[in-house]
Amino acid sequence: MPGNESAVIKFLLANLGTCDLPQLGNLTHIGNPGSNGSIETVTDAAQVHSDNSSKKADIYLNNRGISIKQTGGNFSFNRIQRKYLPKFFESINLSRPVLSTFKLDNLVHEFHAGNLQSRNQPWDLVFDENDFSQLLRYLMLIGSPKGPSSHPAELILTAPAILSSVEQIALQTFEKYFESTKDKISLSIRRQWVGQSSDSEHARALGIASNFGNSPWVFENVIGTPNSGWREGWPVKDRKTVYFLMLEERS
Repeated sequence: MPGNESAVIKFLLANLGTCDLPQLGNLTHIGNPGSNGSIETVTDAAQVHSDNSSKKADIYLNNRGISIKQTGGNFSFNRIQRKYLPKFFESINLSRPVLSTFKLDNLVHEFHAGNLQSRNQPWDLVFDENDFSQLLRYLMLIGSPKGPSSHPAELILTAPAILSSVEQIALQTFEKYFESTKDKISLSIRRQWVGQSSDSEHARALGIASNFGNSPWVFENVIGTPNSGWREGWPVKDRKTVYFLMLEERS
């Protein structure tokens, strides 16, 4: 599993029935949203998968959905594609959905043109605080740009990668979490290439480039070089640079 979810679950298992958590009290039950079953052993914990962006609750603690985040830097949400933005922004009632989409398009174009020093940009270049709070709350607790999750989360649990005491765990409402982290979160502009050597990244880039809704973030000219290098046999003229968006919390 990405992040520290496995370490958190193993720690909670070892302390089941003996640790008190804020807003939950004594921890007596751990559940797996993927199977709707209880997590009672390390083997059960290994069946928890957190790489599904549509599943917001990583685990259930005392029957309440919990999103687990690692302290010291993490991604609040991964790989937002351009094709989802217009309907998604409308669906969560952002105050300026069209303007926000336009500003994101402009940031991507400026980054592609080499006019931005960093791929990480302040969210307030695009959103006001109320809109960004609403956007982040939805993506962390409720669903993905594709729609609501069947496993929403109620609370956010943050803990370090190496967990040795219950005092290292913070269990917060979204409102409290946002107030403590909003100045650390940025819009991270990420790129991949159609024609790069990595099979998985080439396939993802090809999928992005093939959808017309992503076209504002797809460029015929190649900027940068993939770490994996270029694919043998893929025509140079068919290479493309494609972009997606991450929400990144720095340490």
